[in-house]
Amino acid sequence: MRTLRVSAAAIGVMAALCRPAAAIDILDRIVAFTEDRVRQASVGKTDGPAPLRIGLMLPADGEFREPAERLTRGWKIAIALSDGIVANRPVQIVPGDTANSPVVAVQAAIDMMRAGPVDVFAGVIGADVARAMAIFADKADRPVVLAGAIGEGVMSGACSSRVVRTSFNIGPYQTTAGKFLAGKYRTAVTLAPDADGGPMLVRRFADAYRAAGGKVVEQAWAPPGRNYDWSGWIARLSASGPTMIYAIFDERNAERLVYAHSRAGLKGRVALLGPEWMFGPRTLDRRGAHAAGLRFLTAYLPTSPSPANSGFVAAYRATFNESPDLYAYLGYENALSVLLTAAELEGKTDDAEKFIATLKALDYTGLMPRGAFTFNATGSAGLSRLYWVEAQRVDGETVLEELASVPVAPDRSTCSVRQAGTTRQPS
Repeated sequence: MRTLRVSAAAIGVMAALCRPAAAIDILDRIVAFTEDRVRQASVGKTDGPAPLRIGLMLPADGEFREPAERLTRGWKIAIALSDGIVANRPVQIVPGDTANSPVVAVQAAIDMMRAGPVDVFAGVIGADVARAMAIFADKADRPVVLAGAIGEGVMSGACSSRVVRTSFNIGPYQTTAGKFLAGKYRTAVTLAPDADGGPMLVRRFADAYRAAGGKVVEQAWAPPGRNYDWSGWIARLSASGPTMIYAIFDERNAERLVYAHSRAGLKGRVALLGPEWMFGPRTLDRRGAHAAGLRFLTAYLPTSPSPANSGFVAAYRATFNESPDLYAYLGYENALSVLLTAAELEGKTDDAEKFIATLKALDYTGLMPRGAFTFNATGSAGLSRLYWVEAQRVDGETVLEELASVPVAPDRSTCSVRQAGTTRQPS
């Protein structure tokens, strides 16, 4: 029996949002709430049960600081909705600063375990850190549940029974984007950093774009470690007359790109597109007037009317006074999968392999903001669709209007099972 405790406030919010006629009671699905167990846990106890300690591995500073903060917010919402209790164990987040470095991340994890038991390691942004934490999982025999590492090679190396990824594989995302956008914009230039996976992301997009009939006029690469003059880049890349500039940046660079594109007067003539992290809160909220009218594909739509998403968005907005973005919902799904698994195991998390196997086998129907939530052969939670949206300004706030739903190309990635010194593909 799952035994997460839910606060009265959370029950009120969720009950108000869920449709009475819905076939699934969202509260029952999330927590299977049992008053007797909670009452028993609070009577006659002098020393309470050991906390459920979650090592949340995220960078505290640097280029991923803001995404890490929003991912952490998603965790906080999931914990708040359970009132911080799982199977009578209080949930304790132990932050681990990865500094976006594999070496630093592993050392932080080791230091955590020396200071006290860690039930599960979660979070993680960045492919290199994720791969290092996967190796650590096998060495330390602790489950690692990745949230923000969407790189194509993260889960396609050696298979691990102690690692799972609640986020998706970026490969099918980019392939789907290329195919879809070729039907709307026939010529394109691409712009991406010449580092940190930029070439791979562009290649996945460009190959699918060309295969669907689009023409890539130019591919431009921005050198790392530079303060870019985006107005100059925009002017040069638009001079060849493409119908689309497909850019792969995030946070400050994305915000400045959107601003430069708008100031250049290119709206309606040369579209600016890219993966959804180009158009996160920093861009849409801080450059709202300049972002208005932009269209892009996104894996997550805050206005999706499902009870699971409505409850998450309401709680997030009430707490942080803004709508959740990609990183926030990835953090929430990461947290919810961990908490549900710990509850399903009645708080017994000592067997890392059993924890991961249980997490992958749970039925998440009606629980996750993105909708369908199942794991593929490599242990990634695949995407079933992307949303084609337009950013609009309504009463001083940026909202996303859904224009179409786009099925995502199947994720056919595999991982290799190492056995007796050999490597073979899983059957």
